[in-house]
Amino acid sequence: MKATSSVLVLLMMLSFGSSARGQLAPVRVLPAFPSTSDSLEITVHGDGCPGGPTFAPPSIEGVTIKLLGTPDSPCINRHAWVQKFQVGPLPQATYDIVVYLGTDLYAHRTVDVVAPNPTTNLLLELSPRFFASVNWSLSETAAQQPAFPIPLAQTSGYFWFFNSSNPEVVIKLLDGRALNNHFWVFITFETSLDVTIFVGDTGACINQAVPPCVPGKTYHKPPGSGAGIFDTEAFPANYPPP
Repeated sequence: MKATSSVLVLLMMLSFGSSARGQLAPVRVLPAFPSTSDSLEITVHGDGCPGGPTFAPPSIEGVTIKLLGTPDSPCINRHAWVQKFQVGPLPQATYDIVVYLGTDLYAHRTVDVVAPNPTTNLLLELSPRFFASVNWSLSETAAQQPAFPIPLAQTSGYFWFFNSSNPEVVIKLLDGRALNNHFWVFITFETSLDVTIFVGDTGACINQAVPPCVPGKTYHKPPGSGAGIFDTEAFPANYPPP
């Protein structure tokens, strides 16, 4: 009886790899929304013999990215493995990433490579009247870099620094004129870096005779801090709106 149990356990351990392959393994791609200027990091992981499979360098055939590895071998002591690959930058297209272990399809996913966000479009429109721009740097003395806007609604959006799927600064404009005769600006941060935000009002100087004329406001978050900014007196509304 003990011998039979031992054989069953051994068979289960040896067949673990093939049963796990009944479902395709996940593939991670960074950045999650790559552009034609990005290199792609492809990560594949699994469970197998120590060291994992041996892969050939990635090959690209049209819009198919192939990763070919050695077949999974039966072994008693199985370990988690991770393999990372670099490809690109790639032309704009939808790509199929296929991973084979021997002749078995181990993993598959698609990824869209799009045109890069134009560096000339650095303004986030918060309405036909207001806009925002963001610059960031590694420290208060380091050179500033522009952030790239992604609109979320007519009066809100976020800015990204390194990856379009990773919001770093979120900005929202609120019309508080019914409460205190001002427009409000709310800003939250998902970064510890140094950040400078400019929020401009294209209609602020429409009537120079009615003070105050506020063409824009600059907000600064020093490195290391993460406190949000909630300015409920950002722009006074004591002049005719455009």
